[in-house]
Amino acid sequence: MTARLGELAARRQALIAEAARQRAAAGVATAGIRHGLRIAERALRLVRTVGRKPLAAGVVAACVALVIRRPGRALRWLDYGLTAYSLFRRITSVMRQRTD
Repeated sequence: MTARLGELAARRQALIAEAARQRAAAGVATAGIRHGLRIAERALRLVRTVGRKPLAAGVVAACVALVIRRPGRALRWLDYGLTAYSLFRRITSVMRQRTD
């Protein structure tokens, strides 16, 4: 009887070791899949964000197209935009001070 228990214990240990080896191999095999899923999740998050803000997405797409098509013109428009933004900030700051 004790010989049979010893065989069973040895078999159990061998099965535990084999299961650990298989888990490790599965982890290595799925590393590439996990990386691909992370990229897909980021892309899905981006699509959902664009769906909530279509105007911003259109502006970004137009800017990217402008940069690709004519980089010099894009820099000029960026300068115009930064000047307009700075002017807007100054005007709103002055208007806020007058209402306080």
